[in-house]
Amino acid sequence: MSPWYQASGNPFSTLPNLFTEPNPHVHASSRRKIAAAYSMTSLVRLEPLVDECTTILEARLREFASADQTFDLSLWMQCFAFDVIGKITFGERFGFLDSGADIDGIMASLTEYLNHCARVGVFPEWHKTLFRRKMKSRSLSGVPNIRRFASTHLEAKSAKTQLGEDKDGPVDIITRLLSIQSEDPDKIGKDEILSTAVMNIGAGSDTTSIAKLREEIASYEVNGLLSNPVKFAEAQKMPYLQAVIKEALRVHPAAGLILGRVVPEGGALLAGQHFPPGFGQGSRTCIGKNISLMEISKVIPQIVRQFDLVPDTTSGNRSGKRRMCGSSRRKISTVNLVYLRKRE
Repeated sequence: MSPWYQASGNPFSTLPNLFTEPNPHVHASSRRKIAAAYSMTSLVRLEPLVDECTTILEARLREFASADQTFDLSLWMQCFAFDVIGKITFGERFGFLDSGADIDGIMASLTEYLNHCARVGVFPEWHKTLFRRKMKSRSLSGVPNIRRFASTHLEAKSAKTQLGEDKDGPVDIITRLLSIQSEDPDKIGKDEILSTAVMNIGAGSDTTSIAKLREEIASYEVNGLLSNPVKFAEAQKMPYLQAVIKEALRVHPAAGLILGRVVPEGGALLAGQHFPPGFGQGSRTCIGKNISLMEISKVIPQIVRQFDLVPDTTSGNRSGKRRMCGSSRRKISTVNLVYLRKRE
């Protein structure tokens, strides 16, 4: 594994970390323990939890539309993503859609952490030194804050499970893992479950395209092929919607750089090109990508079918901030504040 990944973990911790584990055999073993919980089959069973968050998001957007009030769309989509992760992981929303604000500073902590990973990943030999200094100066407070946030919710979830108060509705990821641990404590440990929760929180957000997408949505509605809220299986069958999603991810990927890899001994031949040892190897496919694909496929048509998004170009009231795009370090402008118009 490339040393680039090292910057994403605590260099002094002995706790398991699926993302930074360098040993391919240990990584494969750790991934197998939780992979079933992230399969598309398992996640589709959790779709009602996403629908709950979508309904709340719609209600908040209708409030903005009724008040003819501008709002930061990027913030609210991040609130949606956090609450979906809360429901899928712990069976409860974190409450971001209720507050419309950064609860416990977790958004800022995540941004701070990803900025550190992106910078130091390029120079992994500096990771231990910089990590130690930043932790002492508390300039990297995002790392313990994210873990503390996950640990608090995990403890609450464990208590509910032990009291038998968590039996109704779809089985979320942590409930599933706690059940496995209860049946066979040697199969998965508490630290591994906490690591999974941290990973979920930390990993787990053109007008012409919108017009054409609306045509597809309208066509599917007329033909009775679209539910309310939109089902994931229905969204997957909408070719233009899926093309829009893929193009958006191509232009603005979740990680805006090529993740480092290492070629095994003897080298590798790819598309007729020989790569010498030490260049790149192994699969590190995002284990939670199906969560994001389900979220995106459901929420985009749900918003586009009900609202017109109108940029606030008259008041000049723009956020004016610059945000870092996750671990990519690509600077992007925040979305201009927008108005919503309810569609008839």
